[in-house]
Amino acid sequence: MAVGLYKLSQKNRNTLASIIYFMCTLEMAIGFCMAGSSFYTMIVVSPIIHSEKSEVDFAFAITGIFGTHIIIQHIVGYKVCFKCFKQAYKKIKKYFF
Repeated sequence: MAVGLYKLSQKNRNTLASIIYFMCTLEMAIGFCMAGSSFYTMIVVSPIIHSEKSEVDFAFAITGIFGTHIIIQHIVGYKVCFKCFKQAYKKIKKYFF
């Protein structure tokens, strides 16, 4: 539920967009680290562990999938930022009556 409305100037809007782009990039780096370390563990470390190989593979496969999900989610976040901040001043040409 919206409580209020706050209008930003173009400069403030660009600053906010830069902050959100930076945060998306930082979280994508975390996603790459999660996915990379998981796949490294599954490929290099898991064959050494003979007794619990399937459990280790399963746990790190789930972590790798989660890291990949974070990457994809923030790639879409870039597109949302572009739509919200760069095209906010375009006039709507469709009428919804």
